[in-house]
Amino acid sequence: MDEYHYPNLTIVEEDVCIKFRINQLRHAIIAEFPQHEPHNITAETIQAATQMQYGVHLDLQDISQFTSGFLLEIRPPRTRKLMLTKGFIAMSPFSLNLVPWNPEYGSTATLAYTQLPALSNFDHNAYARNSGRPLKQIHIQIAGIPPHLCSNATINTLLAKLATVRHILLNPKNHTYIIHADTHCFDAIPPTANLGIKRMQEGKLLFHIWPIWYNTVDITPPDALSSNHARQRQQNIPDDEAHSALRTPDDTTYWARNDSTEYEPGYESDRLQ
Repeated sequence: MDEYHYPNLTIVEEDVCIKFRINQLRHAIIAEFPQHEPHNITAETIQAATQMQYGVHLDLQDISQFTSGFLLEIRPPRTRKLMLTKGFIAMSPFSLNLVPWNPEYGSTATLAYTQLPALSNFDHNAYARNSGRPLKQIHIQIAGIPPHLCSNATINTLLAKLATVRHILLNPKNHTYIIHADTHCFDAIPPTANLGIKRMQEGKLLFHIWPIWYNTVDITPPDALSSNHARQRQQNIPDDEAHSALRTPDDTTYWARNDSTEYEPGYESDRLQ
């Protein structure tokens, strides 16, 4: 453990959705690549290799990219035990090591009190709005969220002080999100951040922290800001309310659905086809 302060740190609570997903993943295995080895291995090649070596057919939806390897959701206990006992998937030019997944995999553990200075309640979006900054429509791609923390609640917590989330899409092949949102503070959205969860261990409160990455693109139509501001000046209404004229019925539908923090059975409702 270290006392490094993780920038742009957000801590999420272990709610029923996260607990449910952890329980789902208890049977999962991580197939790790050797360090610094370039590769072009895909879910299809993993599927073929496990079929050949272990005689088990994995559905492609049970194979996903995760950190520097793949997450394999192995449901038959005997198959999982066999694969972990063997310990690898033989592939060319190297083999993938197999290790059991756990909720802390890929994280860095640090004492919670050391990270308190890194936690901020400053509302960048509200400040920018009150300062008269224009409202922009954006797409944000978020990568690096561990699979058990992939939920709408996590996304809403991450972006609560940065944007208003309108539409969430999850690509289950690599646990990457695409979010459609509105923001007054486009320049405040960082390219990198950190996501953590609380854990009690040996009587100490820890944060388990993962790095995550944002790729934010301004998709505001060229004439949207000028027309929106003109209407706002004419009617003397708040900028957010003026912008509501730009929202489509689909945006409203997505907002209502994505505002829910309930876990949706099967985890497929957000999947990209």
